Amino acid sequence: MSARGGFFRGKSRLALLLIIDVLSLSAAYWFFLYRYRAFNPAAANQDAILIYVTILTCVFTSRLIFHVYLQMWRYATSDVYLRMVLADFIGGVLYFAVDRVFFAVHLPFQYAVAAVSVGLLLTLSSRFIYQFARRRPELFSGARLPAPQKNKIGVAIVGAGEMGVLLATELLMNRNSRYNPAFFIDNDPRKIGTRIEGIPVIGPDHEVLSDIDNLPVQEIVIALPDTDVMKREQVFDQYMNSGCKVMIYDYPTDHMHAEMHQEKRQVRDINIEDLLFRDAVVLDDPGIKAYYHGKRILVTGAGGSIGSEICRQLARYEPAELVLLDVYENGVYDLEQELKRRHGASLSLTTVIASVCDIGRVTKTFMAHRPQVVFHAAAHKHVPLMENNCDEAILNNVFGTYNTVLAAEKAEVDRFVMISTDKAVNPTNIMGATKRLCEMIIQSRKDSPTDFVAVRFGNVMQYAYLFKLRGSFTLP
Repeated sequence: MSARGGFFRGKSRLALLLIIDVLSLSAAYWFFLYRYRAFNPAAANQDAILIYVTILTCVFTSRLIFHVYLQMWRYATSDVYLRMVLADFIGGVLYFAVDRVFFAVHLPFQYAVAAVSVGLLLTLSSRFIYQFARRRPELFSGARLPAPQKNKIGVAIVGAGEMGVLLATELLMNRNSRYNPAFFIDNDPRKIGTRIEGIPVIGPDHEVLSDIDNLPVQEIVIALPDTDVMKREQVFDQYMNSGCKVMIYDYPTDHMHAEMHQEKRQVRDINIEDLLFRDAVVLDDPGIKAYYHGKRILVTGAGGSIGSEICRQLARYEPAELVLLDVYENGVYDLEQELKRRHGASLSLTTVIASVCDIGRVTKTFMAHRPQVVFHAAAHKHVPLMENNCDEAILNNVFGTYNTVLAAEKAEVDRFVMISTDKAVNPTNIMGATKRLCEMIIQSRKDSPTDFVAVRFGNVMQYAYLFKLRGSFTLP
């Protein structure tokens, strides 16, 4: 019943569209036929009716051939409108062919061209009015702006190019969006002072920043894809000192993540990696690929920031199996979906929800999958939180590592890589001390058949991030 209702509901919209087009074309055609008969009284009524029916039939036939009525006009773009223009042009040519071959009374060329052109203009106008009404319903209902509109965050979009316009269009079309695009900011003098999607374009940067406090803008969204390193650094430096929250429109910032970002774009906070004003280093050593290709690999803490990036890199080397182990299901689920979208069936992927503190569960997982290489990235890493939760830091970091080491030896893992931190050097906090104990566990297995190694990750990017946000910092 519901399916049938949906069918007729769609057909009713098509019927309404056809009625509007028939009325628009009829108004144009009969106007010029009336003008033609006014100057040619000898023309018979039946000749005018025949001309009207023929030109209407030719135009609608051409529109059907070009699939004009299969388009969703709510989201119509320039190519859809171009399709209609081309269809009416072909319809007019078809009418001329029929008129000159079969009819004794011919509609003059200028009248026929004017009739087809005005009919097309009226049809396009009905589509434009429809789109305008959908975007601004309050203008036609007489009601004031809805309450959610008043609570939206005013944003300025840096970049009035294709990416910025795409973002503005998405925000305008989405009534549930929390952002209201107030301005475009651009340095192109040809764009400054104009409007795009009804949004004013202001600029250049230095003039806008000097007056940013007087604008109805709470946040700034940077939408500048394919900018070079120097330009990106300049833009970030300018707007991060503006006093407004700075966001970024998620677009591919490097080749490694390009595919993922093309699938899903969103307004997000600036990541630390965005402040790395050089091209990211992507390892593609043939020796690395040869080592990991075809191996069974397990990563603990796979849903974390470090573990997830390790998994992305490893997936490129085509392992025989990649096992994602994490206790936090949301993070590892997002990673699993990302890897499936990117690699599909070519990647053998297994996700295990388990805590490294549960030695039974960890050992069972290792014995079931028999990994050849293990990356141990499961750990609590936030220094202030661990200061207030010392017992949990010791339980998860120290005993979790010990449990994983025992399970790796029992499963006869070839290589075990533990992710440590520079805070393990002469530790001054609980988190650093627990990681140093983890390193000592690794060092104690020097006689094990499993090759145990530990690598320390530094905090260079964190310091760079603080430097950009606060203006200065002091190295410890």
